[in-house]
Amino acid sequence: MTLEALRLLKESGMDDLKIDLKGDAETYRRYCGGADVEKVWRNVREAKKLGLHVEVVNLVVTGVNDDKDCLKWVIQRHLKEAGAETPLHFTRYYQAYKFHNPPTKVETLERAYEMARKAGVLYPYLGNVPGHGYEDTYCPNCREKLIRRLGYTILTYKVTSSKKCPKCGETIPMTGNFVRK
Repeated sequence: MTLEALRLLKESGMDDLKIDLKGDAETYRRYCGGADVEKVWRNVREAKKLGLHVEVVNLVVTGVNDDKDCLKWVIQRHLKEAGAETPLHFTRYYQAYKFHNPPTKVETLERAYEMARKAGVLYPYLGNVPGHGYEDTYCPNCREKLIRRLGYTILTYKVTSSKKCPKCGETIPMTGNFVRK
């Protein structure tokens, strides 16, 4: 995405943005036709400067970007470019169209989640693992489960109307258009 396109989307009313990250520079070189990972991080930075709620999603693919070094790089760059408060999702890969690597092991995703938490990411998540506790939102201060999910469905929601943890009062950054159901 160009910076002009990003600014136009913001001016048109967009207030949230999910940015897909495929891995480190080597992943982009080998699997993304040489696309520049630095443009992805530039867009993360710019979207945050524009005041958008940003979430970064890393599709973890078996044999492509699931090694510990690549995951560590993703986490470190995320902290540097997006910040600890920006959600970071590790999403499970399943075989698709012309790419037939095995599905991502849940243990690999759990390792990525734990690595992110230990490094300081406040809102790590797992995706494409319905029913897993790591798809829920926890207070980064007291670890109270604030939002319980099953896939894309919110089962319970405890964040207060003033965007706080009801247990400890920690501010929980939520997207502007989030509607409690």
